[in-house]
Amino acid sequence: NLRPAVHQAVTELKGGYDKNSEKYQKLDEISLKFDNAYEGVCSLRNIRKSKQEDELTPNEIETNLRSLKTNLASSKAPYAQHFRKYLKKKKNTSNLSWKVPLASQVICADSEMVKLLEEDVEAYNFFMDPVERMKVATPPKLSNREPESSTCSMGSNARSDKNS
Repeated sequence: NLRPAVHQAVTELKGGYDKNSEKYQKLDEISLKFDNAYEGVCSLRNIRKSKQEDELTPNEIETNLRSLKTNLASSKAPYAQHFRKYLKKKKNTSNLSWKVPLASQVICADSEMVKLLEEDVEAYNFFMDPVERMKVATPPKLSNREPESSTCSMGSNARSDKNS
């Protein structure tokens, strides 16, 4: 499992720094950002698994949509009201299938419903916040390297020199 390995590496590195130092704080940040990204990848894996499951029946789709509407009705999130209005306009559920994420209570970032949400910047940003938190910045040591001096290109150059 990758998660324990990353946490162990970060813990070992943090041991060499004072808890109040900037480097210690950066290592803490890396650990948190990794956890967010890891959870996102796990969610994507679960979505892929669900796409391989049996098709939903029309009754299951109706039940899922009712459940989604109920959850949105009780939500205090700024986007919930927009999504409820969108779902009220979409009366016809006969064109939904198990392959349509909405039928499984999944609201995709690239869906029509979310694109319409862009008109309300606050609600859109609130909905997209988890996506933004999953992004991990490239460590400075990697982002400042020249392409020629990267480990990958050096390794491939060394290999091609040996083969020549």
